Amino acid sequence: SDEIQDVDAEGGSDAWAKAFIWAENESVVGRFEPVMIVTLQTFVEGKVLLTTHGLYYRQTGEEINVMTKEPVDAETAFVDGKDRRWRLARLTEVHGRRYMLRPPALELFVSDRHELLLNFPGGVRDRDRFHAKLRNTCRVCRDIQC
Repeated sequence: SDEIQDVDAEGGSDAWAKAFIWAENESVVGRFEPVMIVTLQTFVEGKVLLTTHGLYYRQTGEEINVMTKEPVDAETAFVDGKDRRWRLARLTEVHGRRYMLRPPALELFVSDRHELLLNFPGGVRDRDRFHAKLRNTCRVCRDIQC
């Protein structure tokens, strides 16, 4: 399928994610775009690369203040860099959530006490597709209900 090729929809590669150290047999499971990371104060749009060992996020839009709907200054931005990674082995819980009174979000809890709220602007169908691939990929996630 188009999701599993080494080239993404824009014709670029996943080199941004390969800047991280990958496991020996790590491979791409799926690509999801657009995906928003939402915090109490801000949200930022980007794309997610799901692999057999991790979840990679690349910021493609500006970080926006939830209250003012204006871009956040670079000095006060939540994310230090535009690219981030979370190891699936550290994932402890996954819950379906609402965002803006709609259900297309997932909250992921990681063993280092961090949580990550992913909103799928494309709707519940995109969220469910991501969740299905996550559950099929991650041994820990198979026991986790959404």
